[in-house]
Amino acid sequence: MSIAAPMNRPLQVETDPFAAGAASLPTSSSLRAAFREIEKQIALKTPMILVTGGASTGKTLLVGIIERRCSELDLVVRRVDRGDMVHLTLGQKCDVLLVDEANSLSRSTLEVLSAE
Repeated sequence: MSIAAPMNRPLQVETDPFAAGAASLPTSSSLRAAFREIEKQIALKTPMILVTGGASTGKTLLVGIIERRCSELDLVVRRVDRGDMVHLTLGQKCDVLLVDEANSLSRSTLEVLSAE
C-alpha cells in the first residue's frame, strides 16, 4: 500500500494499534508514511485523498487509525466500510469521510463526493 507506489510485501503489524496505551503511529514504515501523508492532507483540508493498494496491505487498518486520529483532533468523522454504501452518507456534514473498499464506488458517486 502506498500513496505513490504499490507495496511489494504484506503488511507486518507487530502490535495492536487500537489497544489502550498503543503508540499513536502504526509500526510498519510504509503504513507510517501513508498515515503521515494523509494526516498532512487532512490538515491542509485537501478535498479528496485516495489510498490504493492490493489486498492485505493495511488499508483497513489505516482507515481505523486515521478515524481515531481525526476523533482525537475533534473532527467530525463518518466511516463507511464499503464504497457501494457511500450514497447513504451523501448530504451528511462531516470534516472527514473515510471510505474503505472505495474501489466499489461508482463514478457518479465519486463525482458527487468531489463536488461537495
